[in-house]
Amino acid sequence: MPNCLAVACRSPQQPLISIADVLDTPHRAYATPQGRSLQLPFVNQNCRVRVRVVDFWPPALEDFARLVAEPEVVADSMLSQSQGFALGGTPPPTWEWEFALLVEDAGVLPPGQKPTQMSLVVSGKDAEYLLKLDATE
Repeated sequence: MPNCLAVACRSPQQPLISIADVLDTPHRAYATPQGRSLQLPFVNQNCRVRVRVVDFWPPALEDFARLVAEPEVVADSMLSQSQGFALGGTPPPTWEWEFALLVEDAGVLPPGQKPTQMSLVVSGKDAEYLLKLDATE
């Protein structure tokens, strides 16, 4: 059996929809005050979709976390803000999750039909919620 990560949905009350429904939302259509029709590149929306990850970036899992601030920068910032960081001590470096996933609908498709795919950029607190881990080196 392949490795799987079961992720609990933040909004279980949302109805389950397909990636195609997410991408083809009518809310991306926008009319300017001058009456010109535009297609928005995205809309902020809460959706519940059952997907599987088929690819990810960066290609090495250890590169999913990035260094946000060097210890010296953090120490200087903390001292300048008078937060009482001890002189001579160096705080740990600050890391943050930042990666991309290529996902597709996890349902069974009829033979010959290709699944709809979508790229997701995951970072910060959203990645911590997904992975249930804090970012480290």
